Amino acid sequence: MLSAHVDGVIRVWDASRAEVEANEAFEIDVAAVIKSFEPSTPVDVISMSMGAMTGELVVGTYNGDVTVWRYGQRSRNDDLVNQMDEMKLEPNRILKSTKHLHFNVSRGFLPLCLVNPQRGAPTVVKMSEVGFVAIGYDTGYMCVVDLRGPAVIFLEDVGNMNTEKDKKSKRGSTSTSGAEIPTVFEFAIMKLEKYDYSIMVLLTGTNKGRLISHVLVPTQTGGYSVNFDNASSFASEGPVVSLLPIRAKDGVSVIATPAALAGLTAGYNTEAALVLVQEHGIRILGGVTNKLEKLEIQDRSLVKGKVVAGNEGVAIVVVGNNGRITAWSIPDIKRIAEVFVPKNVVPDKYVNFVSN
Repeated sequence: MLSAHVDGVIRVWDASRAEVEANEAFEIDVAAVIKSFEPSTPVDVISMSMGAMTGELVVGTYNGDVTVWRYGQRSRNDDLVNQMDEMKLEPNRILKSTKHLHFNVSRGFLPLCLVNPQRGAPTVVKMSEVGFVAIGYDTGYMCVVDLRGPAVIFLEDVGNMNTEKDKKSKRGSTSTSGAEIPTVFEFAIMKLEKYDYSIMVLLTGTNKGRLISHVLVPTQTGGYSVNFDNASSFASEGPVVSLLPIRAKDGVSVIATPAALAGLTAGYNTEAALVLVQEHGIRILGGVTNKLEKLEIQDRSLVKGKVVAGNEGVAIVVVGNNGRITAWSIPDIKRIAEVFVPKNVVPDKYVNFVSN
């Protein structure tokens, strides 16, 4: 469980135990890192995401800074290596190393890097389990960081991400309906229509109801490139609030994990489906393009969705702004059960800090 505080500190709690103890939380001083570069900058946390399997954390702040942290132990040799890395840094780069800023922390969450391409406030961030971070800005830009460098490997406006058909239809258009902004990201290992094999995919949902897919492809230099695949519009159901990639035959998650990534070299082929949760509807797609099932929801606005597993199978669980949590079956999207959240919980505010 993650909590953000007004002093620029993040706390990571072990919520798997019966009781959450305050003295057992890891404290991460985001403000100290940012103020090392920008002493007068206020630090207001607006987004965060953690890779629980890898112990990596990404935190976005209102001023545009995104810090990346990795759980580990610092050795004495690290200080000299980090000092050498700092000597190679160029001024005013998009990405700055923060490995030298340890603040006397020998074991815990250590700062890895700071990213700020000057594209606005990072309203949504996603830490994958396979070494990539996706960042979405309120200006409509999205950024992808490869933590193997670390290095920024992609920076683009989502409004420019269109198929050739979309580009032709938009010529001469004078639409001024505002910026298209990323609302949710997910990394998956799945088969796409254009490929005969599974591949690593970055899925992006936007405030205009669009679903955008990119493929992450290894390069000859040992890194990765981010290549546009497809964009589909489902604007009638409103903004995308959750993307839930699953295996088509049984509903098991195909979110990218180290084991699934290693399976690509073995030739594993995963026929996948995608549950698309929007403000006023739930849609199931085959891959990212084929329309399978659809449910429109008019009596509430959905603010979050998740695929959960039980003894009898899997289900889609969604949180509504009216305080209802509803479970729906897969693949026919039939209501299974419904419960109410406590009256003092405001789902619209709560959902911004739900950790995936």
